[in-house]
Amino acid sequence: VYGVNTGFGNFAQTVIPEEQLQDLQTRLITSHCAGVGEPLSIERARMMFALRINILAKGYSGISRETLEKIIAAFNKSCIPEIPQQGTVGASGDLAPLAHLAAGLMGTGRMWSPQTGWSTAEDVLTRNGLSKVVYKPKEGLAMINGTQFITALGAEAVERSIMLARQADVIASLTIEALRGSVRAFDPNIHLARPHLGQILVAKRLRSLLASPLHPSEISDSHENCGKVQDAYSLRCIPQVHGISWDTIMFVHDLITTEMNSATDNPLVILETNDIISGGNFHGEYPAKALDYLGIAIHELASISECRMERLLNKTSSDLPAFLTTDGGLNSGFMIAHCTAAALVSENKVLCHPSSVDSIPTSAGQEDHVSMGGWSARKALHIVDNVEKVLAIELLMACQGLDLLKLTTTEPLEAVKTVVRQSVKPKVNLDTPDNLTTIAIGLGILELSGIDAQTQVITMNVNFELRWCDSLLIWNTSEYPCILSPDKQNSQIFFNAKEIWTPDITPINSPATLAKDQKLNYPVLSVCSDNIRWNYPEKLQTFCEINVKYFPFDRQRCSILLQSTIYDSSQMKLKTLYNFVRLYNYIKTEYSIIDASIHEIDLYNMYHKRNFSTLRIDIELERFSRFYTFKIVLPYFIISSLALFSFCLPIDTGEKVTLTVSVLLSLTIYLQLISDYVPKTEQGVCTLTLYCNFVFILVFLSCVCNTFIIFVYYTTSNTERRFILLKTGKMKKKKTMKKKKKRRQDNNGNMMSTIYKSIINLNRQRMKMNETKTDIIENEDNINAIELLNDIKYLKEILTHMYKQTCSTTTTEYNQINIIEQYDYFQIRQKSRIDNNKTEFNTYLTKHFSYKQLAIILDRILFIIYLIIMSLTGILFLNVQHSRSYALNGNRTSQLYDLRKKSTAIPLPLFRGCPK
Repeated sequence: VYGVNTGFGNFAQTVIPEEQLQDLQTRLITSHCAGVGEPLSIERARMMFALRINILAKGYSGISRETLEKIIAAFNKSCIPEIPQQGTVGASGDLAPLAHLAAGLMGTGRMWSPQTGWSTAEDVLTRNGLSKVVYKPKEGLAMINGTQFITALGAEAVERSIMLARQADVIASLTIEALRGSVRAFDPNIHLARPHLGQILVAKRLRSLLASPLHPSEISDSHENCGKVQDAYSLRCIPQVHGISWDTIMFVHDLITTEMNSATDNPLVILETNDIISGGNFHGEYPAKALDYLGIAIHELASISECRMERLLNKTSSDLPAFLTTDGGLNSGFMIAHCTAAALVSENKVLCHPSSVDSIPTSAGQEDHVSMGGWSARKALHIVDNVEKVLAIELLMACQGLDLLKLTTTEPLEAVKTVVRQSVKPKVNLDTPDNLTTIAIGLGILELSGIDAQTQVITMNVNFELRWCDSLLIWNTSEYPCILSPDKQNSQIFFNAKEIWTPDITPINSPATLAKDQKLNYPVLSVCSDNIRWNYPEKLQTFCEINVKYFPFDRQRCSILLQSTIYDSSQMKLKTLYNFVRLYNYIKTEYSIIDASIHEIDLYNMYHKRNFSTLRIDIELERFSRFYTFKIVLPYFIISSLALFSFCLPIDTGEKVTLTVSVLLSLTIYLQLISDYVPKTEQGVCTLTLYCNFVFILVFLSCVCNTFIIFVYYTTSNTERRFILLKTGKMKKKKTMKKKKKRRQDNNGNMMSTIYKSIINLNRQRMKMNETKTDIIENEDNINAIELLNDIKYLKEILTHMYKQTCSTTTTEYNQINIIEQYDYFQIRQKSRIDNNKTEFNTYLTKHFSYKQLAIILDRILFIIYLIIMSLTGILFLNVQHSRSYALNGNRTSQLYDLRKKSTAIPLPLFRGCPK
């Protein structure tokens, strides 16, 4: 079976082994991905995708249900593969574009989805929860054989052509009125005599739009008896030319509709006969020829339109000012617009050459006749684009011609002109001062929403009051007595802002503005004497050089520049409705407005190279600092002041350091809490930030100083311990040497040495117990030496008592004398050691006393320094507020108050916006 177990094209006779059938489909798709050029738009690629699913679902292509469901799932998630526009010849289907579509579903190439944007196909499928499609035998061929590229683009061209054909009839009717054309050429009897459907339909449309008993026209009445017999072909033959274009469009519409719902695969699976048959339904000749016809038909709408334009601009054939401008020579009017239309029409003449007549054999002669339908579809869309532009130019010319006639046309055509005037100013010939349109603007500030220091943008809610005159909105009060104001003085009516022309006043130094259709939701009041009033609220955003150096005591000066984006100062003049900005309804938020003024200036636009009338609103703002003072400054000052009390605590207590560390941690946490209140900007560091950081550093230094003071204070105690241990070691060494000497002289010395050693050990234990005390030495005496002497006396008494009880008389006398002599000798030597020890210890005692006094003095000095610095810091910080928060004087304040009060009493200047 072709495409199932055979090759393709010229390889149709090559049989593929069964184990390679699935690989055959994958290789088929990847090898056919040979398209080039710009990719299709997402919308057009999606249309092509939908049409291919529609063909596969008919059941003639031999695709499995499982594969089709995966394809539909990808379509429902809007996973659209990238499809190049060029590469199809329109026979054997649109092979290259459809191969790119199929490859994307396999995970090859690039793909787009709303969730991911453009990425690799594999990534897009994965992130949308989809699996890659693996094509089974015949399914790869089923994906790429068909005319879906041609029909997708052709369907869009047909739909746009239908809208263009209808619009062409409306625009032609406007031109007929502007040229004072006759409606007799559209009489139904003429067209019934030649009953082409399109001709009859177009004539009927023209009759419904032009002058009739149902829709009278002042223009038609003005030339009823002018004596002109007939008009030029471009006016008189509109039904015949537009009619065939309409019939051709409808023919192509029906043909493309059939093509979109046809099985264009090959071979086809016929379920009724259980057969697979090779055929030629893939050939794109039908849509290719139809779209060639469509291009020719739609081009004629632009061709005859250009002829009507020439008559509008030609003074001899239109009786209108040359090029539709009253000041010819100084102005060129629509001269170059007509040149643009002529260029587009000429371009379409080349594009109308039918591509379906140019066939080139491909695939080694196997595909020897092709349709070239892909180019037919693409150039049909190109022609449609050009026709749209040509008809738009004629529409603007026709409306300008009607304005210059200063007469009204029929009600349907007036409605069309009103729609046009919503975007285009009523008259373009406004270069003379008498015709200068003046727009008076009043501004009231309702609320200041906020200031973003990071983006340098200020946002406020304002109310605009616009006044101007429109000569097209004048009526005679006697003809409309029912339209009266409540005071019965003026005839007035409210219009929907979408129904009439409104000025395009925009803040030019704004990052974003309110959408125009939102402003158009507010009604426009029109008075019979052509005075227009329009009030609407708007959320304004404007760039402002925001300086937060003195935050939270800062002032800001901002300017709003209001300007027309279309009309320069020779066409539109902006004036102030009041000579001040209304503030009486201002809602106070974080900022107060201390001054606001409005000025009329002209700004030179470098892009347009001309001046534009501009209103500059200058606003001076001042921040309410009390919130930040009580929310940030005062708590921060109180917390930091706690570090001051650390110097009041005794030096020998560990709470000095603990308190300062606690304050330091508290400030760290508080800084994190208040960080959201501080403006985030790269313009500079604000005063509040500097103050907080300086106090933080000051508290940190107080912690370091307290640690140093305690270190100095306890330095003497450590020296004392080292001295006593050193002297005790020397005494022990001398005692050992003496004991060795006495052992040689007398064995009784052993007893005294043992006693002496015990006394020394006892003294060491006493010293260890006293280490936790603050003062080891009291009254400048060596407590350890004195206690040692008392211990010796106590031992003497014990030894005497032992001698009386245990010793014999002869031996006792000898021992008693010996012990007493040894004891007296030891006592004398020990007293000598005590005196020497006391002398050296008193020297260290003097040093110890000086370190202690030094620590106390440092503690008091740092307390005074810290107190002075904290006070100076607070004074300097508050001085910033005093220097920046200059108050308005009494006269200025009263003037501002009177100005706000006065603004409510001033009557509305109804005629301020008029030219004179």
